[in-house]
Amino acid sequence: MKFVTKNVTFSLGEIALVRKIDAHTNFFESILEGIDGRSQTFIPSVKHLISNKLGQSVSVNKLLDFAPVELLETLGFEIKVSERTLYRTLERLGERHPIILERFQQWEKDRDLVDSVQVMDFSSSYFEGTKCPLGELR
Repeated sequence: MKFVTKNVTFSLGEIALVRKIDAHTNFFESILEGIDGRSQTFIPSVKHLISNKLGQSVSVNKLLDFAPVELLETLGFEIKVSERTLYRTLERLGERHPIILERFQQWEKDRDLVDSVQVMDFSSSYFEGTKCPLGELR
């Protein structure tokens, strides 16, 4: 019989959101198909990076310090993940960002998520200094 030696807690809100979107729209497979190469951890790594950004927003080099095994299993990892794996995922995403962006924009169009009116959110932006004309509008 296995006994639990410590309590493990982590937020499920962002993970539930990622899983629900993927379950209803096949988001990750449709956007990342063929980009993952032979990696078994690519899509779980992307899910982990996205859920981190939606929740804790921890630096990638500290991300695994805040990720219990139970969280990683929930995201779909079947093998142990390393910091190197997460950096490889970021590198692959960066190298292929034009393809990913094109697929994402098509994904949005296919689901009628594109609106002719775009509203920019500058609520968390600010400017400092005396030389920038835009800063004078503060």
